[in-house]
Amino acid sequence: MRFIRTYGHDFLNHLQVISGYAQLHHTDRIREYINKITGQIKQVNEITRIANPQIATVFLVLQQDAFRYGVPLVFKVRGDLAGVSLDGEQAGKALAYLVREIKEVLEYMEGTDEAVDISVTCLENHFVLRIKLPLDLDEIAEDNACSLMELDRYFKQYAASFDISKSVGRTTISVQILCREE
Repeated sequence: MRFIRTYGHDFLNHLQVISGYAQLHHTDRIREYINKITGQIKQVNEITRIANPQIATVFLVLQQDAFRYGVPLVFKVRGDLAGVSLDGEQAGKALAYLVREIKEVLEYMEGTDEAVDISVTCLENHFVLRIKLPLDLDEIAEDNACSLMELDRYFKQYAASFDISKSVGRTTISVQILCREE
């Protein structure tokens, strides 16, 4: 319910900003602002395609954190999510733990223009989450004692695989969670 209240409050704030620009006859700013909030609403819509409420809630929290720190977040959901049968509580706990660690990364990235890309793919027997960060986690680990590198042990409790791959200035985190047998 907290998220619904927050989004309702944000919507009213957006209307006030648009009204203010209209009173000042700043039509270009109105267009820019509407384009910006339309992008944010599309991202929320992507998240709401996830039928599992625990998992969708985790991603809504992540989106709010990214917005708070001014970090662009791009969500892409692939596959038929209606047919995915995950243990919502188990997967939600695992992903919530990951999001707590990602929040530390978002705080470090505060104000950046580079987007964090998140893709959620549902395949026949597993759920795949891929997070692409526009930075090297090693520099965060030195500065902030980020514990993302320690998550592999945690995810093994949830029948999931966890992998971090790095290239110059980029880090990709991949998580696979097995679907339940029906």
